[in-house]
Amino acid sequence: MAVERDVKEFRFQQLCKVKISDKWPEQTTGRGQLLTCSSKYGLTFVGGPSGFTVLKTADISHKDGQHPKDKSTVVITDCPVWMNVNTAQPPISLALSSDDQILLLVMISNDNLVAFFYTIDSFTQQGSAPVVRTSYQIDNQGLRLLDSAWNPALPHLLALCLSDGSLALLSVTDKVVVMARLPPSTQATCLCWSPKGKQLVVGKLDGTFSQYDQTLTEKKRGPYPNCLEPQRFKMIDILWESTYMFIGTFLSLDSESSEQPCAVLINTPKDGAASFVNLEDLCYGAGEDIPRKFFKTIIAKWEIILFASASSSSIAVIGRNLENKTVWEKWNLDDNGRAELPLDEEYADTFPVGMAVDYSSQTTLTLDDKSSYPPCPMLLLLSSDGVLVPFYMMYTIASAACLTVPPEPLPGPTTPAQGSVAGIGTAELRFDGGSSQSSSTARMPQQSEPPISTATTQKSSLFKPASSTPATYNPSNQPAGSALANPVPSFSFGPSFSFGTNQPTGSITFGQSGPSMAFTGVTQGIKILSFGRSHCIQRSIEVILTHCTCTELKSE
Repeated sequence: MAVERDVKEFRFQQLCKVKISDKWPEQTTGRGQLLTCSSKYGLTFVGGPSGFTVLKTADISHKDGQHPKDKSTVVITDCPVWMNVNTAQPPISLALSSDDQILLLVMISNDNLVAFFYTIDSFTQQGSAPVVRTSYQIDNQGLRLLDSAWNPALPHLLALCLSDGSLALLSVTDKVVVMARLPPSTQATCLCWSPKGKQLVVGKLDGTFSQYDQTLTEKKRGPYPNCLEPQRFKMIDILWESTYMFIGTFLSLDSESSEQPCAVLINTPKDGAASFVNLEDLCYGAGEDIPRKFFKTIIAKWEIILFASASSSSIAVIGRNLENKTVWEKWNLDDNGRAELPLDEEYADTFPVGMAVDYSSQTTLTLDDKSSYPPCPMLLLLSSDGVLVPFYMMYTIASAACLTVPPEPLPGPTTPAQGSVAGIGTAELRFDGGSSQSSSTARMPQQSEPPISTATTQKSSLFKPASSTPATYNPSNQPAGSALANPVPSFSFGPSFSFGTNQPTGSITFGQSGPSMAFTGVTQGIKILSFGRSHCIQRSIEVILTHCTCTELKSE
């Protein structure tokens, strides 16, 4: 059983809530992570049903400072938005690489599981379109993403776990290369890198786990927790805390919809038998018919771990005992020091669809007794109601390290000389359906090789290049509460296409009176792929557009 301790030295202090988007439809988020932040550059990326929103984290603190009272009830609807990006389908996962240079976006379109990769410099200039550096079709057989993890030491390495039990390790640079893979017989259900990134631990359907090196060669196997016997559980999440210590989250294979996961501390010493401590249901989950998932993050210098359950509105904290560092305790916080998601407008529970910790805050806190507290980390929770709920985290023991660092300026945009395939010129988009017309131009610079390549010749459908760009950009200074609720018109592909043949210029017509597109200087072949009534255009050599400048499309 878990050791519990009442803790007064640690507390969460809620800031004003920030409305980001409409409520998520039920069952659309799956096991994804829809919130990530860059402490290095002070940006927060928030998923929504129509795309994702980029905020400057400091703006959250600034808007909160304008409401010194009733922070628990105020909902900010006019938080400044740095960028809004509308996507063809709702994102199911957002994650930044460990060096904060690449943003992963995963979404599902017509049973195609596709990953898109943005560079951080795409978000430098407010009012410019973010660049998709490269994209990859992970699967086209209806599989789902169970887990993903960027390597903490080698930022270009990304591990993915799919719903058929398979696993793959990708290298993401200007192209995506499959470095290694494991077949569905692995029965993988979750994964996590070691703190130094040298090995990957993979949880499995039978409740065991294995450690793999960076070639996905198995190095060690972990046993099934004896504290769960005789019932059979599958592992649904795992955290690699230190060399021999793991925390696994388990769900009964025979579970009903109301049954909640339990967490188990797993100690696997180099010499000696493994030991287990059942932490039970850390977050006291209650939500039914919600895919079970635990969001977790380690604050290593404070020796604490935060947990959020997709079926609970409460956040759990465990920490090392201050005197006996081998003992982990579940912390019971004061009522006014807990982190919980609020009820929605109909007084129903809301549940997390993302959790992140930001270390860039430079705001000095004013406490109730008028004393002050130095800048501290910020816990960010995204609720299923489309509300971002931030909390300052204060740890007042004398040995607690100061963790916040001022953010750096965003890097300058990439020089466009490395942009696209030679021979591709400019593309002009014209919309002819109304009396008032607005146009935007996309600049496609030169490059010597295509930015996407198939890294393997195996016949498996796993990990193929994606054929289209996922998003349309909505440059907007609208407040966060209204941005995704009023997106710019999206592109609609009508039933007919027409092309100029073997000409420097060509045109595409979408529908009878819809938008038309003219290409200038196009020398590469273009082919049409037809899937029922939807169409996808793909150049023979795929091109990633860089530094696209878009203006909002208006119609009468």
